Amino acid sequence: MSIPLKISRMTAVVLLFTLSGIAASAALTVQDITGGSSSELASASEVESRSGKGVFTRPKEVANHVRRAVNRTIARVTTRPQRDNAGGGRRPENTGGGGTDTSGGSGKPLGDAARRVATASELKQQADDFFDAGQYEKAIETYKKVLQQRPDYPEAYVGLSEAYFNLGQLSEAIEAAKQAVGNPESLNSIADAGYSNGEQAEAGEAQGIVPYVPANRSINNQGDGTLFDRSQFHYDEKTDTFRCPASQTLTRKQLSRQDRAVYYVAPAEICGACVLKTHCTKAKQRFVSRHLHEGALQRMQQRTTVEMMRLRRSTVEHPFAALKYHIFGHPRFLLRGLAGAQSEISLATMVYNLKRMLNIVGGTRLRTALAS
Repeated sequence: MSIPLKISRMTAVVLLFTLSGIAASAALTVQDITGGSSSELASASEVESRSGKGVFTRPKEVANHVRRAVNRTIARVTTRPQRDNAGGGRRPENTGGGGTDTSGGSGKPLGDAARRVATASELKQQADDFFDAGQYEKAIETYKKVLQQRPDYPEAYVGLSEAYFNLGQLSEAIEAAKQAVGNPESLNSIADAGYSNGEQAEAGEAQGIVPYVPANRSINNQGDGTLFDRSQFHYDEKTDTFRCPASQTLTRKQLSRQDRAVYYVAPAEICGACVLKTHCTKAKQRFVSRHLHEGALQRMQQRTTVEMMRLRRSTVEHPFAALKYHIFGHPRFLLRGLAGAQSEISLATMVYNLKRMLNIVGGTRLRTALAS
C-alpha cells in the first residue's frame, strides 16, 4: 500500500468523523492508536473498543442531543411569523400532511400573538424622542399613531402642532392646536413674519382659524428704491388687471407656479411714450406681480395691528427672555453637545413652569396638587 493511498484513507476517516459531529475527539483517538507514524489504520471496532465511545455508531445521548436541537430548530421555524418575500411570493399553505398545528387553532402563527402592541403613552414618548432629536417627520407620523389609539389626547395634539410649526406648515399646526383646546368654532393665531404664507393662511380661514401674521413682502430695490413701488399699482378684481400711476392698464401676461404669482405687463409702446417712465422702470415695459393668494396676505396684514403684536411679545417672547436672563442668568448654554443642551434647557423649562404655576395658583394650591 502506498503512502498517498494511506493518507487518502486517513482523510476519508476524518471526513466521516466530521460528518458525525465529533471530528476533534475522533482524530485524537486515531492518532493515539496509530502512534503517529504507523502505516496501519485502526478499524472502526478497535476505535470504539479503545475509546469507549461509539464513533461510527453514535451513542444514545449524542443522538438525543442532536434530536433535541433539530426539534428546537423546527419549533422556531414553525412559530416564526411567515412573511411574503420581496419577489411577491405566496406563503406556504398547510396541505394537511399530518404536521403539528402551531397556530393554536387561529390560523395565525404564535409569533404574531406574542407581539405586544405599544400603548398610546409609549408611542407618545417615542414621538417626543423623535421631536427632541429634530426628526419632525417621524414625530408627526408617531403622534398620528397615538391619536389613532386615543383621539382625546391633548398632549399629543400639542406635540403634533409644534412639529408642524417647526416644519413651517402653519395651517396643519394651527389645526392640531385647535384640536388640543377642544376644537372651538374659531381660533385666533398670532405669529411673526417668518410664518407668512398666503396659501396656508387661506386654508386656515376656511377652517375657522384667523391668522394674525405680518405679510412678508419684498422691498423695492429697483433704481435704488426711487421707482414706483407695486403698492402704487391698483388691482381690479373684476377685470383682472392693474392700473398704473399714469392710469394705463397692465394686463395678465403669464402664470408662474414656481413663484406662486401672476405677472401683468403694459404694452411696450405705451410705456415708451409715458412721461412717468423714468420713475417707473428702466426696462422697455413695466411688469407687476400678484401672489396667487394675495387676498389672504392682504387680510392678514390688515389684521396685524400694533396691539396684536404687543400681545404676541408678552405671551411668546416673554418665556424666552425669562429663561435666558432670569433662570440661566446668561444668554448661552454652559454645556456642550446636543445632549448637554437638551438637559440644560429641560431643567430651565421645568423651573420656569414651576415658577409660573406658583405665581398663578399660589403655593398652597400648588403643594396640594403636587401631593395628590
